[in-house]
Amino acid sequence: MLDVHPPHHAATTWRDFFIHIATICVGLLIAIGLEQTVEALHHRHERADLIQKMQSEAESDTRILQGDVRFGSAQVVWMHSVLTLLLQAKPVDGTVTVTLPALPQAAGPAQPAHSVWAVAKTNGTAALVPDDLASIYNHVDYEADVELKAQDVRTRMDEELHADEARFQLSLQPRATLHLTVVERDELAHDLARDLMAGHDNLVVAAVWTGCDDAIAHGVRDRDTIDSYVLREVASLPSR
Repeated sequence: MLDVHPPHHAATTWRDFFIHIATICVGLLIAIGLEQTVEALHHRHERADLIQKMQSEAESDTRILQGDVRFGSAQVVWMHSVLTLLLQAKPVDGTVTVTLPALPQAAGPAQPAHSVWAVAKTNGTAALVPDDLASIYNHVDYEADVELKAQDVRTRMDEELHADEARFQLSLQPRATLHLTVVERDELAHDLARDLMAGHDNLVVAAVWTGCDDAIAHGVRDRDTIDSYVLREVASLPSR
């Protein structure tokens, strides 16, 4: 708050009056300048802190997402093998018998933090970030939302497979042996194919999110370079 003190004695001439007014103006300008400087330095610190937090979170989330993609890729490859076995199996006396392949051990999926930018938009510090970075951070937010929607679709497909397990009294687990009628085999293969497609789509969007986070962790600030990170992650996925 600016504090203006009255003069110790009244101005007796126009010269004294203008000197007094000029002194007040200079004092006000100095005070305002100092206040704005302090505020600018504070905003600069907040901006640097937010960018650092974004990079740290992106680095951590990249590791989590890469682990999730490895786990999901192993699942997709396994499901593709199961589907191939089901479709190639020859009925014997009206029954299809299939022994499911082993599944390589992999750490289960984890949930990335992805909260720094959401908090920044809530408390207003997001406005301090340059437009190019804000655009990138918003883009990653969008990719994270797309991945969550893809997860929801995959979850619904998984639920259909669980319903098949209960209906046909079987367990879709590695090394399990299934005994199915031809009709049951066809229904199971149909639902498995849908789940497989949803799983692959989920992998693609997760890989896109991973590439974006990895680019942020490395301080990338242009979309063309980000695209190269994304393409590298997507290229590592198993084919359909």
